[in-house]
Amino acid sequence: MIIEHNFADDLLDEIDFHLNQCQENGEIHKASSQFKNLNYKSIHNQNEFCLPLFTRNSTNLILLEKCYFQIYFNAIKEEHPTLIKDGIENTINKKFKESDASDDISSAIRDKVYGLVFDYNKVLSVTREVDNLFGIYDEEKILINHLNKYNELLKSDIYQLDFFIGIVLNKSISDLLTRIYIRFIKLRLAILNPTIAEEEASVLIEPCSFHKLVWNGNQNQLCELIIELQEKGWIENIKPRTLRKISKTITTLFDLTKTQVKQDSNIEESFYQIMKGEKNMDTGERNYDNILTDNYERKFNQIKNKD
Repeated sequence: MIIEHNFADDLLDEIDFHLNQCQENGEIHKASSQFKNLNYKSIHNQNEFCLPLFTRNSTNLILLEKCYFQIYFNAIKEEHPTLIKDGIENTINKKFKESDASDDISSAIRDKVYGLVFDYNKVLSVTREVDNLFGIYDEEKILINHLNKYNELLKSDIYQLDFFIGIVLNKSISDLLTRIYIRFIKLRLAILNPTIAEEEASVLIEPCSFHKLVWNGNQNQLCELIIELQEKGWIENIKPRTLRKISKTITTLFDLTKTQVKQDSNIEESFYQIMKGEKNMDTGERNYDNILTDNYERKFNQIKNKD
């Protein structure tokens, strides 16, 4: 048994529905608060990977704070210097000013949920640190304690989980995200305590293996290929809500080891950041002017239109 990357798609879609409704009703707000002298990488890891345990009073407020982008860009600036080519402060200010709050909150939620599947070892490590669980190495005990807390909060009208620093979710969305974490923990506990279905007990299943295609170019060139295939009609346009999953699929198909700058760098995250491009606030579409610059030598622009 494995936990599929789409294990929570139904609840994520429900969260997006609520976010879009709140956006239309003017119930999502932005605040320009920032912090000073923070351990940005540690807080970024908490936002991205931690099984949350801290709570806050229930609220009807949805808030995206400038400090969320401050934390994000300061945490990734060394691994992704091209994202802050205009300077860290200018990048933070520009991103906050042009931010589509609903879309950015949705992306933050989805990244956190997908991290449960794709970076689970890091989730456990960060959880032990943030939730002060040093010395407790029994994964099952950690999961059950969190599960009990989550079930308790779903029954509460006055408390909710606090998932992010820099993003405040209302009680309804917080509870939907809590249900995702409950579902994940139950699936993970089933893996830790597997049973064989009676009708399958005598069946020997051959393990499935596959080989990746080695990509000999760089990540920008692979991104260019995907862009060209979309523009020329060979593949369907990638929907914004599926971008993380599509990036994962691409890095599952292609071996990007040759593109790795540092031995310990996260190839999947690096390629995802490139695939995100920049969002055009007027059209809602993503553009890749930061990649396909005037100095960039395009490799795939001779691909013909499908029709």
